[in-house]
Formats: sequence, structure tokens, C-alpha cells
Amino acid sequence: MDLNQVIYLGNQITEQSGHGYEIIFAVVMIIGVLLLCFGLSNDIWVLFLTGVLLVIVPISLLAVFGDIFQTYQLNEYHKSVAQWKREVVNPYIESLPKEKKEIVFLKIETELSTELKDNRWYTYSSEVQQTPLTVSFKDKGITTLTNWYDASMELTNERKPYIEYQKVPEDLGHGMDKGFYNVRIYLPESYTFTEIK
Repeated sequence: MDLNQVIYLGNQITEQSGHGYEIIFAVVMIIGVLLLCFGLSNDIWVLFLTGVLLVIVPISLLAVFGDIFQTYQLNEYHKSVAQWKREVVNPYIESLPKEKKEIVFLKIETELSTELKDNRWYTYSSEVQQTPLTVSFKDKGITTLTNWYDASMELTNERKPYIEYQKVPEDLGHGMDKGFYNVRIYLPESYTFTEIK
């Protein structure tokens, strides 16, 4: 599957609005109330009180059932987006070539908020504890990223640290932005976090 197909399938998922059904329901209820009122009595007060009750009750029901219907639609929308991400986006990202670039700077960000930690940047569930890092690497100049990343200390001491990732060239929609996915940082076994120069 190519990039355009992924975007096209994502664009097919839209957030539905239930307001059309609510308007039709309200119009039918008002017509029903008017017909019922005129058929019940000729007394103006009975007609007025019946009309008020028959308007308030349907509007209350409309509000309750409209909210339930909208919540259902919103849940369906989120399920569809999750399914699209799982069945379309993740396989697309995993099919992208893995790029490896030499790291030129690496620093632990002890003050980095956990709110920045966002697993959407990984198409797999990580068994590795993620580390808050700022990493700079060679990629058409120097690129710097700061987030929580998988870091693996499995290189021999003779090898230079590098970053591996898959790059999405365009926004896919539904929060799947262009950028770096499945970022993994490889470090020598005896690496200590200082600036790499």
C-alpha cells in the first residue's frame, strides 16, 4: 500500500453529526403535538397545558437521545480511526525503509514531561523502558529531536552510536503526522551520557 492509498482510506473516516436526525424528530414531534392538541379539547387552558407538556417532554427526550446517539457516533468514529491505524497505517510505516544515521549529540532530558511521551510514534508495543532524550544526527544537515525513545546499549565499544527510524513524508491524517516513527537509538555497551563530538 502506498502513501496516497493510506491517506485516501484515512479521509474516508469522518466524524458524523446526528443533528439531521434531531431536526426531523423535533419537526415530527411538534406536528404531532399540534394535531393532538386540537383533537383533545376546545378549552384554551387545557389546550395550552397539554401543548406545553407535549413540547417539553419530546424536547427533553430529544436532548437525551440526541446525546446518546452522538456519543455512539463518536465512539464509532474513534473505533474506525483505531482500526485504520492498526490495519493500514502501522503496516504502511513498517514497510518503509529503516534509515540509520550517525548521532552527533545525545543528552538525557531529566526534566522532560511524560506528557510528551507519545506511543503513536511506535507501531509496536515496546518492551524497552523509554528514555527522555535529545538527540542530534546527520540527515541533510543536522536534525535534532527531543522525546522519549527506545535506547539500546548493545553495540560493541568500537562502534559509533546511531539512530534508526522510519520516516513518514506527509501527514496521514487523524493525528498521524509526518515525521520520525519507530525511533531507536543504539549505543555502545559502556556508553556514558555526555555530549558526543
